[in-house]
Amino acid sequence: MAALCRAAGIPARVVWGCMYTHEMNGSFGHHAWNEVFMGEAGWIPVDVTFHETDYVDSGHLRLGILHTRQTIINYKEMEIMEYKTDH
Repeated sequence: MAALCRAAGIPARVVWGCMYTHEMNGSFGHHAWNEVFMGEAGWIPVDVTFHETDYVDSGHLRLGILHTRQTIINYKEMEIMEYKTDH
């Protein structure tokens, strides 16, 4: 996605962090997604791997911009402080 946007002249970057999933009775997993720069609107997150092309849900927790292929997350220190859903 980032390469396609860049080829079309749209600034894009890959970001990484954690994503909450309802699988396995609810858990966080290491995940990466894209952000595209849309002028005054700034950097807009999109996640084409989860079909979130016009939004990114609140389960995405960005921890950084991907500069290398290696990232490390300490899952033992993560805690869900509050959670609610409309479903």
